[in-house]
Amino acid sequence: MQPLITTTITCLRCGGTLSGSENRFTVTCPYCATEYTVSIEATVVEPVDIKDRIGRLLACVLDGNPRERGEAVLELAKIKTPEMIPPVVETMKVLNSRMSLPGQMKELQPLYAALNNIVLKIGLPEAADPLIALLRDESGIFRQTAANALGNINSPAAVEPLMEAASDPDAWVRTGAARSLGAYSDPRIPGVLLAVLEDPSLRVREAAVRSLGTLKYGEAEGVISGILKTTRDDYNDNTSWSDVRKAAVWALSDIRSESAVKTLVDAAEDGDAMVRAAVIQELESIWYTVKDGKLKRRIGEITGRG
Repeated sequence: MQPLITTTITCLRCGGTLSGSENRFTVTCPYCATEYTVSIEATVVEPVDIKDRIGRLLACVLDGNPRERGEAVLELAKIKTPEMIPPVVETMKVLNSRMSLPGQMKELQPLYAALNNIVLKIGLPEAADPLIALLRDESGIFRQTAANALGNINSPAAVEPLMEAASDPDAWVRTGAARSLGAYSDPRIPGVLLAVLEDPSLRVREAAVRSLGTLKYGEAEGVISGILKTTRDDYNDNTSWSDVRKAAVWALSDIRSESAVKTLVDAAEDGDAMVRAAVIQELESIWYTVKDGKLKRRIGEITGRG
């Protein structure tokens, strides 16, 4: 009877992971089809050189066939280390330049988006340094990625760079910074976000309003209520004033003071259908927390809970 063996090896060609077990002494890489013969005598367990593996996978993303590229991205998504950020970003830059070539956009854009998502979701406090460095990149596209990713790593080191990025020349970077600042507790942040409410980009204002709500910054309630009560036809950066007002609805719901709830109740008859819908949805979600009996009954009438 042949022995039962289980072994996992890294493909030398593409960096993919493959396994052999139950009398299988020949294994084939599912990503690039390279075959390996495994023997009991030759099987040696050694630490994986993670930098080398990342490099091989990224090389496959750039130069492999479509299947190899897709599988390499899936393998990269399983790796969580700050060391991967610089090489992943460099690969993104190569893909970005290649996408300008005829016929390349359709194939390469999903790969670029997948790598960008890997950086966004790195989620490690130790990733602060490479992300802060990326926040100073000459390209607004990559500064935007860094600004958004810094909101997901829970590192106090990110606060100062994000506050500076709130005045970046690129509106998308300012948006990411305003959104990410809502993830941190620092007494300086509300002041920065209140200043951002004067930003010429409505997208940036929307992000700042949401973050003030996330922080439950009650001192901003008056300003946020004023935004909700103001009707305008402004539109820029794919964002309407109506979007900013909806952000005000969500922020007031987060702040949830009695006066904030009353402002939402008054907005239930707003002339903007999208704003009304947002108000009703939020009132439904906070109805059970309202202690004032009269106010609670009014919310019940508006939402159908009464």
